[in-house]
Amino acid sequence: MKKFDKKQLENFVNGYTHSRMRKSTQENIIEVLYEFQNSIEQLNNPVSKSKIDRVLSAVTAVTGYTLEQLQEKQKVYYRAIIRQIAMFILHSECHLKSTEIGLLLKRDHSTALHSIKKVYDYINLKRLYQREFETYEMIMYEFNKGK
Repeated sequence: MKKFDKKQLENFVNGYTHSRMRKSTQENIIEVLYEFQNSIEQLNNPVSKSKIDRVLSAVTAVTGYTLEQLQEKQKVYYRAIIRQIAMFILHSECHLKSTEIGLLLKRDHSTALHSIKKVYDYINLKRLYQREFETYEMIMYEFNKGK
């Protein structure tokens, strides 16, 4: 893939944006394109790619879902949870940005951000309410023992 420098991106954006557009908006567009280009380049980096592949392989091995199944647009509840966990691990272990994770799993960057936050909350809630979860499990065990 050809890499463009900031001047080339600036010329491209200036050629396609409205002349009345604020300069700051044009600069933001240039910055986003430059970051996007760097993100794509990082995804093609063999070191990052092997770590990403390891994460996706682990998700597949544990859950039985393929990458293609996780990329589908269907909103199957359990598959959505698995996808959220995969997004969280890609963010925390591979240090991918939400836009990169979104590209990888065919989702929007805001979906990736939401997923990362949701799994982070799951982890912290489990730690915060560990004793309550254990008490609940013991009560349910005793309840089911009487059946």
